[in-house]
Amino acid sequence: MKIRPTYMKDRALEQLEVVAVQLDECRRLIEQGTVPHLRIALILADNAAELIMRRQVIMTLEYNHLWTKYPEFLELPPEHEARVGIQNIAGEYVDQKRLKRIDQHFPEKVKLLVERGVVDQGLGAGLNKLHDYRNEAQHDDKVREATLGPAVRIYFDMACALLAGYKPKVLYHRAFIMPGESETDWLTEHYPTVAAIRAANPAWRREDEEAVATYFRASIALDDLDTLRQALEEHLLSRVDEIEKELEWTRGALKLFDGWKPADMLRMAQELEEMDKHDQFRSLEQMRSRANKYRYKLPDLDRWRSEIAGLDELRDRTSLFAEFARIEDDLEPCHEAVMLLMMEVDHMVEEIDNYVRGK
Repeated sequence: MKIRPTYMKDRALEQLEVVAVQLDECRRLIEQGTVPHLRIALILADNAAELIMRRQVIMTLEYNHLWTKYPEFLELPPEHEARVGIQNIAGEYVDQKRLKRIDQHFPEKVKLLVERGVVDQGLGAGLNKLHDYRNEAQHDDKVREATLGPAVRIYFDMACALLAGYKPKVLYHRAFIMPGESETDWLTEHYPTVAAIRAANPAWRREDEEAVATYFRASIALDDLDTLRQALEEHLLSRVDEIEKELEWTRGALKLFDGWKPADMLRMAQELEEMDKHDQFRSLEQMRSRANKYRYKLPDLDRWRSEIAGLDELRDRTSLFAEFARIEDDLEPCHEAVMLLMMEVDHMVEEIDNYVRGK
């Protein structure tokens, strides 16, 4: 990763134009409102966020090279005056292995910017979760339709928040305008999207990045907090209810499970997921004897319902979505294991039915 910024206003405006065009297209897709349009908007918002973070990382690590230029400072005790002086300028040393991870992986960029205080921890958690949504949509052809609309709007707003906080170190752009050429004409020729935003808001006296972010944030109406909270709570509760219903269905689908309890079915689901670790299923008695060894237990369903009710106490979108993401990350492996069990049992029921019917 190149970690030295380019100190030229025209380069900064070029980068801003790229993000502005992307956000403008994302806004247009959000307004279309269909699932296919929102899916592409999600991918665009994710890419815009990563672009902005990459540029912020480059600025944040601007002086990291001092540690490799003067490696003797790394040998000093942490409290040594000289080492503290370098650290005040460059921050904690980031070695080449971590630089490579930061360059290649979205969560590593988030982690660094949270560590350095550039990105709020709640915003960081939301970014990581929405990046997972994007990966599902782009790589796995999976779209969470129930929460896609609110998620894309929040991600769009988060990308704008990142842009507003990005302050590139640059020269004043008028140095690049030829004598006799107007600033407006120069901007329109080279950076038409940024120029159009400026023209529409002549009274603004903000930095370019903040002005563009403000313009786009105002262009998309976010769901009010109560509406958003209700949508997220209903989505999570539906998943918890589905786990409960799917456990009950599998328990009644085969005589094999006569006498089994829902807790036994949940253990069975986790056994199925770990089949590669042992040759055969454990017996009911064996599963019950090692009940504490399983990650998920039936009381987790009530715990999740309680945590979902706790979303009512949160008063801003970022912390609300971050807590939503935490709960969903916690319950999702359980739900996936139970769905896998249900599909396997459904396949067994179908095979038995075909055998009885002589197929």
